Amino acid sequence: MTPFLISRYTRSETAERQPGLKYEQENPPAAVIDNLVRLHNSIIAPIEECFFIRIGSGYRCEPVNKMVGGSLTSAHLFGRAADIEPVEETLQRYQELCRWITENKIPFDKMILEYGAKEVEGIPAWIHLQVNKIPGKSRRLVYRICSDTKQDYIMFDVGKWALC
Repeated sequence: MTPFLISRYTRSETAERQPGLKYEQENPPAAVIDNLVRLHNSIIAPIEECFFIRIGSGYRCEPVNKMVGGSLTSAHLFGRAADIEPVEETLQRYQELCRWITENKIPFDKMILEYGAKEVEGIPAWIHLQVNKIPGKSRRLVYRICSDTKQDYIMFDVGKWALC
């Protein structure tokens, strides 16, 4: 199992560009750290046993979340979500990763394939994975978002992958 490193979940280019935000972003409260450890151990570490991934976004302090246009109730604010990408950003690799996550009973609460300006040939911009606020509970909901507005959530069957 890959070790938990808080820096992987608190790194933020947005905070780096804002003097004064870096400390707040890199030093989350204890409850957030507990959630990040749970997220890592139950979702991220098992994935990393089979796939090389990047964590693009993990915890976000409130100012960073606001600056990136995150939801006011975003699981990122509480350390319960990470946006990941396979190192090899191909449609096939995203499909393999998503299928593996669903077939191996990874205990996610939500998996969201997020598309946007980066979408090329049906490739998501990233995969949002989150744990439930109640430890041990996982609804395993899978969605895709096909617009930059983040308003078009569509239930999604990974086994029937289709383009937006």
